[in-house]
Amino acid sequence: MRKNIITKSITAILAAGLIMTSFTGCGSKQTESAETTQADFEISDDYSYNGSSDEAGDVSEYEATYDESEYATAEEDSCDEAMAQSGASVEEYSFDSKNALSGDVQSIMPEKKNRYRDDTDTSDTRQYNHVAENDFISTSKENVSTFSADVDTASYSNIRGYLSDGNTVPEDAVRIEEMVNYFHYDYKEPKANEPFSVNMEVDECPWNSDHQLVMIGLKAEAIKTKNRKPTNFVFLIDTSGSMDQPDKLPLVKCAFVKLLSELGENDTVSIVTYAGSDEIVLQGESGENTDKIAAAIENLEAYGSTNGSAGINTAYKIAEKYYKKKGNNRVILATDGDLNVGVTSEDGLTELITEKKESGIFLSVLGFGNDNLQDNKLEALADNGNGNYAFIDSVYEAKRVLVEEMGATLETVAKDVKLQTTFDEKYVEKYRLVGYENRLLAKEDFDDDSVDGGEIGSGHEVTALYEIIPTEKATSGKNHILDLSIRYKNPKADDSQLLKYSCKYSPEGFSNKASDNMLWAESVACFGMVLKNSEYAGRSSIALARELASETAYSDDALRVEYMALLDRAELLYGSKYYNEIDDDDDYWSDSSDYQDEDNVDVHEIEAN
Repeated sequence: MRKNIITKSITAILAAGLIMTSFTGCGSKQTESAETTQADFEISDDYSYNGSSDEAGDVSEYEATYDESEYATAEEDSCDEAMAQSGASVEEYSFDSKNALSGDVQSIMPEKKNRYRDDTDTSDTRQYNHVAENDFISTSKENVSTFSADVDTASYSNIRGYLSDGNTVPEDAVRIEEMVNYFHYDYKEPKANEPFSVNMEVDECPWNSDHQLVMIGLKAEAIKTKNRKPTNFVFLIDTSGSMDQPDKLPLVKCAFVKLLSELGENDTVSIVTYAGSDEIVLQGESGENTDKIAAAIENLEAYGSTNGSAGINTAYKIAEKYYKKKGNNRVILATDGDLNVGVTSEDGLTELITEKKESGIFLSVLGFGNDNLQDNKLEALADNGNGNYAFIDSVYEAKRVLVEEMGATLETVAKDVKLQTTFDEKYVEKYRLVGYENRLLAKEDFDDDSVDGGEIGSGHEVTALYEIIPTEKATSGKNHILDLSIRYKNPKADDSQLLKYSCKYSPEGFSNKASDNMLWAESVACFGMVLKNSEYAGRSSIALARELASETAYSDDALRVEYMALLDRAELLYGSKYYNEIDDDDDYWSDSSDYQDEDNVDVHEIEAN
């Protein structure tokens, strides 16, 4: 075991286990290729693939092994420096096993005020895109909703930083789907040869009792470490002058050194840095040479301007040079996003990374720092580069993303994942997708394999909530709510496969007792709408979010325990009351067109809980 250098709250958090509660109500399913033969995608214990899209060759199973003494000193130096300089983000918080922060929360927080936003604070230099919330849509005008999967979690950890520092959260920093997807849910495991399981549940909407919530949950199979494919890593590290802050480059060093413990002899590591120009620090190094890699990371220094586009070009060239045909190939970008030389605009970066993703190389984007974080650019890079986006606000978050959830972060099991729901007009009058505003797709994009979707990694869970207004006919009998279609591609394939489901609810379906999965997702969505000052928040309040979460068995999950403490902090800033009338008459319709079913795909009924 590595030396445990993480103290106080981090130790307590790492000691806690994840909640595992039962979740029922989903049927079986099958896959059928949309344009190619069946069984293009197969997940098994030895992580083998079949189908014409993969190159021939065997992948040997291996356990990542390492000599801890080779890099333990470098890891301790990096993390000690990050913790010492970051201060409160690591040392001040101490969690008990039940619910909140130990000590006097009030003493470290500003005076409680009855307000929702402080628009007078101009010191925050972080940049976010503004995206209008999804509106209620009448099924008589358009009953089809299409969006791509999203497993990013950056918004939640960024929000946590604001609240932990005693600051209110900018509305545009709140992406509710990323908040909900930050947490694990007890979804059923996928069956053999399935890319993921599909789970559904229906419950009365907590913030508007006249409405209902439909939860859709996907869970990918978690690939065991011993079965992980060899990986070609390129660490693309921003070493410009803006990274010379305690919560930036020191934390970057700590994050990457922690990842080294998970690597083996079949992995390769290259390091590319960029400031005024790009530099290849290391290339093609075996993952077992952790001492050499750690030393290269430790020697990095911050200086100069930021030519991120040059670094991206060089990183992808190196990744292509060491490309593993039967393995993973991934660039991990660590930056605050403050690009000021070369291609600097969001549109320009999007065009650049869209071109690069055609190489078959995936991208992980790690955001660092509270000063001048360019969230809009980092999200655009991840969304358009076959990637994911996480914000690293602490040593623990670095360990969570790159070590504890390494498979989900780095090993893609399905790419270009798209979801399309078709609501039954007889039983659903209106619907609204909660979150995913920047992942919406046109209806015709669902069947267009050239349109990018989201990537799902090993063990990833994707949760989406629809708030629906039922018709009068929906109060009795076993009624059909919606049809769900999902498209996905094998990580190395160009043609998608199609899954279809039909969701029904029992007569008591709208008044049944919700599962822990549903209650937790409801709580986080409720909290997000308060922070976002949502016009659809209804009776949402921090008190309601706490009430919903308190009904779950959260105390054994450190992240959920921390969430409960975060609600306490937020309540000191925002107050406990919140109410916003919903005007259901204000609907914005998109042009409707006929929905075309694909009759050659089996439809599997799901009995929603």
